[in-house]
Amino acid sequence: MSNKNIASTLGRPIDLNYLPNVLITLMTVLVLVGGTIFQLVQGYTFVESIVLSGQVGVTVFITWTILRELDPDHDSSALICSLTILILISIDLVTTPSIIPLLWLMLLFRIMNISTGLKPTFFDSTILFISGLALMWYYSWIYGPVLSAVYLIVSKLPGYQVTYLYYGIAGLLISLIYMLVGTHEISVQVDSMLYMWLISPLILIYLISIIFMDDVRSKNDMGTNKISSKSIQLTRLILLKVVLMSLIFYGVDGLAAVSPLIVGMVILSLYFLVLNVRTFSARIPI
Repeated sequence: MSNKNIASTLGRPIDLNYLPNVLITLMTVLVLVGGTIFQLVQGYTFVESIVLSGQVGVTVFITWTILRELDPDHDSSALICSLTILILISIDLVTTPSIIPLLWLMLLFRIMNISTGLKPTFFDSTILFISGLALMWYYSWIYGPVLSAVYLIVSKLPGYQVTYLYYGIAGLLISLIYMLVGTHEISVQVDSMLYMWLISPLILIYLISIIFMDDVRSKNDMGTNKISSKSIQLTRLILLKVVLMSLIFYGVDGLAAVSPLIVGMVILSLYFLVLNVRTFSARIPI
């Protein structure tokens, strides 16, 4: 199917005949309704209650969509990750992260994976490029290098146009200029190295899980081709890049801003360990 007459190919329908989709939909609705009631009881206005609970509900849903891009073969990993981030927010262990950067990252992952079955349109690539520059300006400079890295990677994937190479180079140059002449301060946080040591086992296991990842079995939404294992590996590396840059340059605040991504790393690493321990145990003669 051609995407010639389609403005965007990044949307993925929610098939409510599929149980995991029903579960995440119910979870999101329950968070919205239950959260609104809870906030009203706490004394917030109706509008404030809707906004606060809506932020949490959307975060839960976007977390699920991100994990579906990172691990298309296991429905449960996305649900567990969404439930985990909901619990962490509910007990005030983490704050509700900004939704827009997470949404942007999720759409970038879709460009890399072509999980919809259709390659992104010129409109998709242009809007995400401009959005990445806006995020670099309004949120954090780290989104510039992430943007350029994704577009440069995508330009080397089979079937993609050279436009992505131009966007990648432009993004890299703009990022470098912004980092050199911008008014923001770029410095390594004092507590970053401590937290780096603390999560180093997670990083190691996560990297091993990427290197030795099983071939992806899932097909795209069109059912035409399997999702590329290589693109999934690259997507997971981009996630790691975002987490590490957030930690190194923003410390604890940076980790809080990407908490769904960190939870995703934990879930993916645990799945890798559990599945491989089970496989190894099955090979041991009794």
